[in-house]
Amino acid sequence: LFTQIDGYGERVDGQLRFTYKPDKNSYYAYHQQTLANDDSRLENTRTGIGLDILARKNMKVQAEVSVGDGGVGAKLGSSYEYDERFSTYQNYLIENNNAASTIDGGLHASRKFVHGVRQKFSDTKSIFYENQATDRVGATQGLSHSFGFDYKPEKYWNFSVQGDFGRVSSDDGASETKRKGATVGVGYTSKATKLTQSVEYRRDENEPSGEERDTITSKTRFKHVVNEEWTLFAKADLLESKSSRGTYYDGNYKDFTLGMAFRPTDRDWWNSILKLGYYEMLPSAGKVDAYDLTPDYRQRKLQVNFDNSFQLSKRFELGLKLGYAQRQLQFNRQKTGKWFDSDVMLGVIRLDVQVAKTWYAFGEYRMLAMLSPGDQNLGGALIGVYKQILSDNRLRIGVGYNFSSFSDDLSDTKYDAQGWFLNVTAAF
Repeated sequence: LFTQIDGYGERVDGQLRFTYKPDKNSYYAYHQQTLANDDSRLENTRTGIGLDILARKNMKVQAEVSVGDGGVGAKLGSSYEYDERFSTYQNYLIENNNAASTIDGGLHASRKFVHGVRQKFSDTKSIFYENQATDRVGATQGLSHSFGFDYKPEKYWNFSVQGDFGRVSSDDGASETKRKGATVGVGYTSKATKLTQSVEYRRDENEPSGEERDTITSKTRFKHVVNEEWTLFAKADLLESKSSRGTYYDGNYKDFTLGMAFRPTDRDWWNSILKLGYYEMLPSAGKVDAYDLTPDYRQRKLQVNFDNSFQLSKRFELGLKLGYAQRQLQFNRQKTGKWFDSDVMLGVIRLDVQVAKTWYAFGEYRMLAMLSPGDQNLGGALIGVYKQILSDNRLRIGVGYNFSSFSDDLSDTKYDAQGWFLNVTAAF
């Protein structure tokens, strides 16, 4: 269970990986593409190669190098199992800060060294300890320590507890932040239901400013298969950050999603997904944007999407999508002032045609209505082809061209989607 306490916004990446495994060693190459991201997240499209080999008995060596958005990334690591219960690992990474936020000053290349150990007491209990030394070039250096306990008492439940402490210093040594934190997680998995929940608390104390910041995050994921026709899913991410300097320096983040999937057994040619989401963010004043300015705004969004697909025949499939987003922006951190609306409505009609045994062509027409401020309508076509890689359409890879300036993701407000694209679709 993992919570990224500094993260704001959303980004979806897709990765296509080819692995060659002639024996106990494996070699791979991959391409990762950012499929969707909102305005607060940077893209992370990149291509890389790597290997994972058994250098000697009980010792593995991993290496990887990649290039893409943000520059070069690399990893060199090893792991050693002394016996079936005790293991150790160490990694050296050069990262492009692929979780970077546009409200956190953009990309900074970072170097990180990680060393950790894990001890299993039984099949249900284990502990771990990890050290991390980081150098975010031109920004900060830090040293942190983590320790925790994992417990899986029976088939369905698992529990985890983790503690963290360390310090982060500015590149010029003018300031230092001492950090303490704790995370508690619980998970439940059965044939029909999967639920995970984690709660993290962190306290930062900065010198010489004397600022103290308390941050609490909560991350929830839920999925339940009601029957062969209905599946329910939900997620909730919450972050609340309080500063001793006053409410102006506080920050918060809320992201809720509730949805359902429907596939009637007596009409298996029809698939439908309904999803409702709410998003709200007040960036912490401790953050800065790419221009070294404090973000002085709040934003929130209510969004609903309704997707349908109809298998008209063996060769033809029709898709319909409707979406609506009520987006609002307030240029004030004090929760006062006017909210400025930017509502949009989306409609998409799509046709897929099987042109060969594993090859398909598709075409879409998209309509986007910007309801406020003012009324403006956009439209455009999209065409492409894709190949079925696995049976039952569980993996498809395609390429196409978007003639319109917008995507079918209502979180995307850049309107720069025109051009060629690579699409990978997977079902599990």
